[in-house]
Amino acid sequence: MNAHENTINTAPFYELDWAPFLDWASGYARTEYARGRILALETVSGFASSVHRAQELQTETQEIQGLLDREALWGVLNQLPDLSEELSVIEKRGVFEVVQAVALRSWLYAFDSWSQFPQETAPRLFKHALSQVFSPADLIRHFDRMIGPTGEIRENASPKLAQASQRARETRIQIQNRLDQLLKKYSSDGVLQERYSDVREGRYVLPVKVSDQSKVAGRITEYSVSQQTVFIEPKEIEDLKLELRRAESEIHEEVFRLMKELSDRIVPYEGQILHALSILVYWDAVQARARVASLYGGRSIRVLSERKFYLQETANPILFLSLPESEIVRNTVDFQTRMLLLSGPNTGGKTVLLKLLGIAALCARTGFFFP
Repeated sequence: MNAHENTINTAPFYELDWAPFLDWASGYARTEYARGRILALETVSGFASSVHRAQELQTETQEIQGLLDREALWGVLNQLPDLSEELSVIEKRGVFEVVQAVALRSWLYAFDSWSQFPQETAPRLFKHALSQVFSPADLIRHFDRMIGPTGEIRENASPKLAQASQRARETRIQIQNRLDQLLKKYSSDGVLQERYSDVREGRYVLPVKVSDQSKVAGRITEYSVSQQTVFIEPKEIEDLKLELRRAESEIHEEVFRLMKELSDRIVPYEGQILHALSILVYWDAVQARARVASLYGGRSIRVLSERKFYLQETANPILFLSLPESEIVRNTVDFQTRMLLLSGPNTGGKTVLLKLLGIAALCARTGFFFP
């Protein structure tokens, strides 16, 4: 097929059903980055600019087609988050929030998996991807030492954090015990609207009848909608609340210190992280091309510099999205001159054939296979 470097007008792409085809293919990418990469092919900026590059793209798709069942490669890409905020924090030498550190760690796990894949996997994939991804094992150890598997800061991440967390936990128990005692006392006195305690916006409250609010010393936090109940935080737990605030403040300070330490440790890896991210995204898009090809019987396109087409028993791949294969009319196109003249009655298939040639040319320049 022809793959010249001439500028292509994007206006006819709509008529070729190119956007729906790309949308279909993008659904098989594992990451949002790769989905965006595929959808960006709606414009010519991502097209191969030479015959050699078009051949390389076809070769990549061909190689990955034999690796689609390797979930150790592709499964680790599932549900990886967007890293825009995290990369911005690294660039600005800022401090990660815990949730941002968790997001970055999920990508580090993927990098680690790819960096350990065996060399015999596939020549191009290994040379241009697997061997180029750095091993983040050291970084992962620091992440895992501070952050648990479900995304929470480990209490034992530092001795100071462990002590403060223990104090906070014990103080909450003391507060609850004291509330239970007060609940029993005020319930027997008949001043409670209902027999329970609650936590509202960080305050430990009892539901007191409005008519009896003077009998419970403490801070009024709010009234019920009916104005029959007033929620009061008892004065008896003020000292315990103060102790809890001190412990929680120490926890926040120590978590910030730990996140600062982790953020500083990441900075020297900035370039390697960006490089590894680009590699995984690139090959995720390749596997999406290979995976969608298996749905329409796609085969590698041999891209030539000569002006000719030879497409045997082929059809527009977008037809496979909406029609059973048995209903799809196939054509063989052997075109080796400078002009193709189509004639025939209305609804005879002329437009379908022209669309076929157009989308085949686009597939040739973007690495997609063709039926």
